[in-house]
Amino acid sequence: MFGLLEREAGVIVFVVVCAFAILKGGRVEQMGAGLLLVSWAASTSAQLDVGIFSTQYAVMAIDVVDFAIYSILAWRSDRSWPMWAAAFQAIEVAVHVARAAGLRISGLPYITAVNLSAYGVMGALLVGTIIAWREREALKGKPF
Repeated sequence: MFGLLEREAGVIVFVVVCAFAILKGGRVEQMGAGLLLVSWAASTSAQLDVGIFSTQYAVMAIDVVDFAIYSILAWRSDRSWPMWAAAFQAIEVAVHVARAAGLRISGLPYITAVNLSAYGVMGALLVGTIIAWREREALKGKPF
């Protein structure tokens, strides 16, 4: 029961952060939220095929693409949060590569590292959205 409740709470937080980024963020934040939603759906369906504790090559491929996109966003944007998102995404890719290379990372630490890095990406998006929203409201002269 606790595992299900924990998973539902994580999904709720994820959806709320993405909705907040889409509604209150700028173009970069909206693109980041869209990428998060698409990669989350793709990763969730890929995990169902191979099981949660085995090396997840499809999820690794998704994470590599996400890393490339966040890196491009960081390079082309004047925002700092995509750089942090790319860094957390690089951690995810590194954990996948280490596991695929045969390093002895058991199932639970593997999944924990990947999930914590995903929360880091989500946190970077949240902070970036708050900053973008506050800057836009300050330019309008409105209080927060």
